[in-house]
Amino acid sequence: MSNLKQWQKNYIDLEPGTYQIKIREGNAKYWSGEQKFKLEPWAIIQVKGGKFVTELTGVQVEESWLSLNGYKDFIALEVEENTTVTNFMGDPTD
Repeated sequence: MSNLKQWQKNYIDLEPGTYQIKIREGNAKYWSGEQKFKLEPWAIIQVKGGKFVTELTGVQVEESWLSLNGYKDFIALEVEENTTVTNFMGDPTD
């Protein structure tokens, strides 16, 4: 998510094509002191403003909320008309 443009909020514009969105690195931490187990980051993402199909549903839509849950998770998109991906929430980092 660190490569997303930041102009009043995090977003990236996508032109027609095939995309995979995933978390490459993170620094999730919910307590101070000794870490009890390794946490993986998560993110809630909104895709809107054009037409696209997610691999999961196979249905063309103009807006959707999606989530990424850890490093192995990914979102596969087939963008048919220019659209915008926005990261609304993510794990806190230090």
